[in-house]
Amino acid sequence: MRVPAIRLTEAHTAAGAEAGTYMYEFAWASPGMGAVHAAWVAFATTGDPGWPRYEPGRTATMRFDTTSRVVEDPRKWERALWEALR
Repeated sequence: MRVPAIRLTEAHTAAGAEAGTYMYEFAWASPGMGAVHAAWVAFATTGDPGWPRYEPGRTATMRFDTTSRVVEDPRKWERALWEALR
């Protein structure tokens, strides 16, 4: 699921999406909605989930975990492996 999502994100970014493109990753199985819920509410309300956009040269991805944070190109090795399949 990850690489198709990355490809869709990159296509959306390349198309110059006016609203911006954002990437996120779930790294922790939350027992409740917590930080994820707040991000969806912010995005639906303002169009900004609270982390940087995913853009060419900046693969900002919000990693929801016990301590959530923005990471650059998580699991880069996995994406590189799929590059041969383009």
